[in-house]
Amino acid sequence: MAERPWRARTPSRHSFEGGEVMRFEETKGHFGFHLKGGRDEPHPCDLAVQFYVRSSALSRQADLAISPALWSAAEIDRFIDEAIADLQAVRMDAKGMLGGAQG
Repeated sequence: MAERPWRARTPSRHSFEGGEVMRFEETKGHFGFHLKGGRDEPHPCDLAVQFYVRSSALSRQADLAISPALWSAAEIDRFIDEAIADLQAVRMDAKGMLGGAQG
């Protein structure tokens, strides 16, 4: 049976003087996101998403930020589309280097 990728969900709310901050974290495999919002954010009452990766094989949750705070679905789509394109380019370069080193 194939090993299931690690998945963690951590909802939390933190109160502070002047308001409340909401935070939700989810990790699927090596990637995850944090949903956060509150009065300490640049856009009070708005929620933002930030993408993360696991910083090491020992990390149980995605803990290294790889995106800025994203405030809209369009910003999320743009970030993910650009990340996929960048990863595709890296894949092709890595395969080319590996093929050249082996050949």
